[in-house]
Amino acid sequence: MIRNQRLLLPVLALILLAGCQAIPQHNDPVAELVSAIESNLAVNRLTLPEGDNAMEKIDQLATLSPNDPRIAKYRSRVVKKLVTIGQKEFLEGDLYRAKQMAFRALEINPDSAEAGYILTAIAEASRPVQLETGTFEVETVDESGSVDIITVTVPDLDTIVSE
Repeated sequence: MIRNQRLLLPVLALILLAGCQAIPQHNDPVAELVSAIESNLAVNRLTLPEGDNAMEKIDQLATLSPNDPRIAKYRSRVVKKLVTIGQKEFLEGDLYRAKQMAFRALEINPDSAEAGYILTAIAEASRPVQLETGTFEVETVDESGSVDIITVTVPDLDTIVSE
């Protein structure tokens, strides 16, 4: 039994070495970048952290293979994800983060209407509401045994807010 084990180990070592030699080891930098871009997009590492994010890898791909049709598609995906995150942050009330996402999207694609809509919505939400003050006429009626009646005229709030 021990003799069989002694023979088995060298045979396994030879098989492993032969298998490693049969597989050519060549690195394809474009394939590696595409894989890294897909990984970063999957976990929303879009523009941060510095040194390991989708946009940096897309820029590297553009340098390495400037005519690669995936470059525009990847940039579009990053912008779309940034806009989606910005919209979510806006709806949750985090206007600062929503603005950051919109600006990052616009850095990549200055024509992104959706990112512009986020900034417009933030500007509208941040605008102070001014209510007009006015004089109100109060009329009381005094009759013995009755309750005082007060009449107050208030301007329509819809017209004030929409101005």
